[in-house]
Amino acid sequence: SVVDDGKVREIWNNLGKPPLALNGTVKHEKKLNFKTGEKRILFSAEGAGLITSLCLKIEPFTFETLAKIRVRIKCDDLSRPTIDMPLGCLVGAGGPPLKSTGEAWKKQLNSLFIGYDHQTFNTYCYWPMPFWSRFEIEIINECLNTEVVISFALEQAPNILPKESSGYF
Repeated sequence: SVVDDGKVREIWNNLGKPPLALNGTVKHEKKLNFKTGEKRILFSAEGAGLITSLCLKIEPFTFETLAKIRVRIKCDDLSRPTIDMPLGCLVGAGGPPLKSTGEAWKKQLNSLFIGYDHQTFNTYCYWPMPFWSRFEIEIINECLNTEVVISFALEQAPNILPKESSGYF
């Protein structure tokens, strides 16, 4: 028999909000300016953890910034980044290499794990990102002649996942 306690329905009724709420979660926030061609570490952590929420507010919010702000995430001692892509691709707004030059970025996308809103300049990624020794988010501004301001909020919880049966995002 199936028991409906409403928890799953509540998660689906709150698209755009973090689906995971874990005990011991710590929120990290920062606002940084990125000059053209600049590369900086947005966040880093040592030890084990679980990223449950990554929200970036990007100004200006344009097709160019979504396509040319590169997000690079490195976990543990892996030789290559687990994520290395334009922000627009990470949050569902399109951009290279998807060759989306349409108007999708001028809209709003709310899904369970990724989304964006061009009116508020906010983007989010709620895919759980586990790590066991090290985690780092690097931002690279590959825009031509565009300085970008990025405000971020990241939620980090204790890693409750077994390494042997878990993957990287």
